[in-house]
Amino acid sequence: MYTVKADEVDGETAHAGAPGAPMQTVERALRVLERVAAFPRPASLTEVANAAGLHPSTTYRLLGTLVQTGYVTRDGRTGLYRLGLKLLRISHALEDQLDIRAIALPVMERIVTQEDETVSLVIRTGSTAVVIERVQCARQIRSVTPVGSHGPLHCTAAGKILLAWLKTPEVQLLLTEAPPIRYTVRTITEPDALLAELAKVRAQGIALDRGERADDLIGIAGPVRNARGRVIAALSLSGPAQRLGPERRPALAVVVREGAAQVSASLGSTLGDERA
Repeated sequence: MYTVKADEVDGETAHAGAPGAPMQTVERALRVLERVAAFPRPASLTEVANAAGLHPSTTYRLLGTLVQTGYVTRDGRTGLYRLGLKLLRISHALEDQLDIRAIALPVMERIVTQEDETVSLVIRTGSTAVVIERVQCARQIRSVTPVGSHGPLHCTAAGKILLAWLKTPEVQLLLTEAPPIRYTVRTITEPDALLAELAKVRAQGIALDRGERADDLIGIAGPVRNARGRVIAALSLSGPAQRLGPERRPALAVVVREGAAQVSASLGSTLGDERA
């Protein structure tokens, strides 16, 4: 195995004690790692060197150190490079350290300040939706569901988001375990109709509750994704139907979708379009 020498740089010689030499080596090693990650398949030494803008000999030494430390893996038969499992362990540790509520709260507060409507962060626990964070608006007439409250999945905007990206058999199992209850005349209880509604949610990247849980309550929700692209929560805005009329909903949908995308990005999601 080769290790990186701090005094070796492309086409030049830097003194080991020169200011910035170790930092330059670290920067180049990270650049090589990022280029390996950018390839959708295992890459050759030449491909990585060209992508990183480094001399092949320097790239070889840096890759050797990254292989030795587990950040990159080299196929002994083909000589191609790909990311190592250590990065997966690090990414899992990072996810464990992220507090989704703390990350989402500034976004939620901004939306409430901008729109003066209540915003919630909701996750799924089994067959129910659970509010884990909420920012109330200042209006007298408002949604008052407290943090920790449970609700149905099939007839709330947040619940539809949490169902929409599950596989169809999993949704069907949840509907079997907790058959949809009709709360209003607008509640969707027929499984096929609900699956069609979830398909629309995926296509539009937004979910609506059109008075399906309570006649006078409207909800709009968007998906929050983790670094692996999985929908782990819903960002939801809710308010009375008299304020959230059809003419206001499209603009609010944009605000909610963008807010959910911002939280997702802070969690490491790289999906530019949350409808994917």
